[in-house]
Amino acid sequence: MSILSAFNDCHTRVRRIPRMSAAVACATVVSMTSSIFSAQIAFVDAQGRSWRQVTETTNRTWLAIAERCPVDGVTPCSGTLGTQDLTGWIWATDVQVAELFEEFMPGVTELGSVSGGACVLPGLGFTNVFTPTWSSYTTFGASFYISGWTSTVAARGGSPTAFVPEVSAGYQPHHGAFNLLAQAGVGTQSQYRGAWLFLPPVCPADIDRSGDVGAPDLSTLLSAWGTTSTTADLDGDGVVGAGDLSTMLAAWGNCGG
Repeated sequence: MSILSAFNDCHTRVRRIPRMSAAVACATVVSMTSSIFSAQIAFVDAQGRSWRQVTETTNRTWLAIAERCPVDGVTPCSGTLGTQDLTGWIWATDVQVAELFEEFMPGVTELGSVSGGACVLPGLGFTNVFTPTWSSYTTFGASFYISGWTSTVAARGGSPTAFVPEVSAGYQPHHGAFNLLAQAGVGTQSQYRGAWLFLPPVCPADIDRSGDVGAPDLSTLLSAWGTTSTTADLDGDGVVGAGDLSTMLAAWGNCGG
């Protein structure tokens, strides 16, 4: 992807932001490393996180990814994994992936795993945005599947595992499922499993993505005070508090300057 096309793509994705803010935001994006341009962004969520295609990091163990990426869901990765440069990307936690899944299948976080007829269209929508790590086609239908490592360890001890949220969908026959509870051994690898990685928002204090940091964002932060909300935890310390308020006030006004 050229720098010009990257800028144009970014400007399209942030079209809801006022013109000057969008220009500033996209200028920031195109100034990032070439590794980010070579990676494919699948989806920009409601919190402004740009999610990377899972297929670019398949066939890697959790342990191999952990050598390049911190597991806190905040600190960026550094270095290459095979031919893929992960520098600047953040390895998502299970909670962050749950927030992503919620945008396609509301209620999945509370249940952990959902399947059935109600999941067909959301599942097909998800696998249309994120390239499946596995797919199968027949004369009359098709099946799709996506799985990826999170940075969150599910079980420790003799056989440690990590969460690998997955989505499946298909038609003829129709089926769909969102599963946040799936786990795999940290030393295993699969050509059908990648990693959930994202770029952080250009302006994280702009919680409502309006293009500026103001009263609605402050209201959201105060409502989440004392919780572990990742939306309002601007300083990444795990809890919404004084540090996040200080960060928001420092960014007050037009997002990007």
